[in-house]
Amino acid sequence: MKVTLEIPDDLYRNVKARSALEGRPVRAVAAELFEKWLSGEIETAAKSAKPAAIHSAAAKAYPWLKIAAKYPTGEVSYEMEDIRESIAYGRSPTTPF
Repeated sequence: MKVTLEIPDDLYRNVKARSALEGRPVRAVAAELFEKWLSGEIETAAKSAKPAAIHSAAAKAYPWLKIAAKYPTGEVSYEMEDIRESIAYGRSPTTPF
């Protein structure tokens, strides 16, 4: 299947140069990365990101921070497992976890 992706020019030039040095077409490199990502070999930023903790000094200086701590952090996961879980619990898949 043919797919069109928009990526930064500098990134594409670097990928193209390295793939040429390795004697591989860019499409083979992209397919390998997609396969690794789907198999879970590549960890995404959304899964590795942790919400910031509120320090006690900040909580004393700004009491409203404690109130805001119970609300979502703004991180949104687009992982299929998280989307299925959101649907199962009746949340929007784009609602922060």
